[in-house]
Amino acid sequence: MKTNKEKMISLKLNGMSYGDISKEFNLSRSRVHQIISGYNSIDKRWLEIREVVKVRYNGTCQFCYKKVENNFVVHHLDHEDRNNSFDNLILLCRSCHGKIHSLARNNGDYKKYLCKICGVSFTLKEGNPTTLICRECVIKNKGKWSRYNDSCVSCGRTDIRHAGLGLCSSCMSKKRYNDPEKYKKHLKAVLKYYQKNREVILEKTKDYQKKYYKQNKSKKIEISRLWYLNKCNNDPQYREKLKKYYHDRYLLKKLNIANK
Repeated sequence: MKTNKEKMISLKLNGMSYGDISKEFNLSRSRVHQIISGYNSIDKRWLEIREVVKVRYNGTCQFCYKKVENNFVVHHLDHEDRNNSFDNLILLCRSCHGKIHSLARNNGDYKKYLCKICGVSFTLKEGNPTTLICRECVIKNKGKWSRYNDSCVSCGRTDIRHAGLGLCSSCMSKKRYNDPEKYKKHLKAVLKYYQKNREVILEKTKDYQKKYYKQNKSKKIEISRLWYLNKCNNDPQYREKLKKYYHDRYLLKKLNIANK
């Protein structure tokens, strides 16, 4: 059975708008958008900023100068969602907020781009966008190794994480440090960092080793058993040698205890 989220995503990919999906599931349009995009919760700091902006502008929309109680939006003047400085934020009612964004699109603040995967045109803020991929393709390719490639372009591996330009982290480091002088600089920087934070790094590695051993204990035992059987098949005298070794070690332990 498909979950509601999966149903919503499939409907969106089939070309339905957020408004039509909201009517079908009896939810608000914004809530449907949150579910599809994987939005979890509002940042507490952002809620505080909203309240400060509301007090600063006395709860009045700065476009139509009407009083707004709860039905208000904090608008970013430069259209950058991360720039939350108070000089960049103004208070607007929902209708005026929609009008401003439609004006921005008509005036050319928003540009049309072609998606690199499906070729469909979509709107983005003018500037230098980092990824020319539409939202639908992002949702489709969420489980892939990278957005454009199923594996590393250079080595073809998928077990190492994607670093950039279709390369895994090891291939990316090789590309970066082909120049021996750059590689020496990198090694010096790593050594400096290790000398400063040696104790913290050792503690973290110990914790990681403990966790890894707990998770893969049965796997390690199986690997060692298979290795032992393989060794015995290749060398018939190996079992006897191993028995002798453990017997001698046992006797030495006994002698040490007796001497104490």
